[in-house]
Amino acid sequence: MKSSTYEIVEVFYAQNERQYRVVEKKPDGKIQDVARLTSREKAQYYIDVRTQQEAPEHNQW
Repeated sequence: MKSSTYEIVEVFYAQNERQYRVVEKKPDGKIQDVARLTSREKAQYYIDVRTQQEAPEHNQW
């Protein structure tokens, strides 16, 4: 089973305003916007937590 990958996309929406979107790329080619955050650090943390949640070694119930 191949898992999704995540990417941070920086979006500028005003002169000095920016937003960081986390985009999920699924194995079947679909792309989905999964989070919109105010800093790159928060976006990276989101990816780290999401990746850890999906890892098989953390889901052995």
